Amino acid sequence: MLTCDEIREVSWRIPSGKAPGPDGFPDVVIKAVATRKPEVLRDTFNECLKCGLFSRSWKVVKLVLLKKGEKPLEHPSSYRSICLLNTVGKLFERIIKRHLEKQLEESGYLSELQFGFRKGRSTVDAIK
Repeated sequence: MLTCDEIREVSWRIPSGKAPGPDGFPDVVIKAVATRKPEVLRDTFNECLKCGLFSRSWKVVKLVLLKKGEKPLEHPSSYRSICLLNTVGKLFERIIKRHLEKQLEESGYLSELQFGFRKGRSTVDAIK
């Protein structure tokens, strides 16, 4: 089960000043809830884990097109797209990721020969 301390700790890594996802909640609001009332998120996330659910609304994206420099407005190649996700879902995913990584490391399930995508190891270490 998740703890309030864990919610607070992971929320510190939420970058500030990013555009909100489809729910419209700015990152600062989610950070404030996570630091001042973490039990709200803890209870929600624990219930999701207990039931094996991940809210579909957390994966709905808001597609935003950003114009590239001085390119003509009428050309599709003049834009790059970004997809904005809801911060609550990203926070939950980070917590799940932490738990999975910890479990894999502690269980010895990962090979000692795996260097990529592991904390404290790199592909450079593999060639030494």
